[in-house]
Amino acid sequence: PRLHPAEPCACCCFPCEGANHLGLVRFTDSTSEIQGKLRISESTLLRLRREGVLKPGAHFRSAGTGTIRSPLVWDPAATENALAARTRRTRA
Repeated sequence: PRLHPAEPCACCCFPCEGANHLGLVRFTDSTSEIQGKLRISESTLLRLRREGVLKPGAHFRSAGTGTIRSPLVWDPAATENALAARTRRTRA
């Protein structure tokens, strides 16, 4: 059920702005889905994470809680924008 706008939501102390108020809905793609959309390999995703191009919370987040190596879910728009910005920097 939707909370009254002035009522704090269950996950924070602030009034709820709807399902996307914490930005969680934007993380919609699994690793295999983002690989297909961006046409890059899992090893390239890992390398971009290690290089700091793709950052936790901005481009991906863990899909599970309390598990070792839980699967990641990705924000397709933010990830694509980060790769485009990286391309512009390397070509400039």
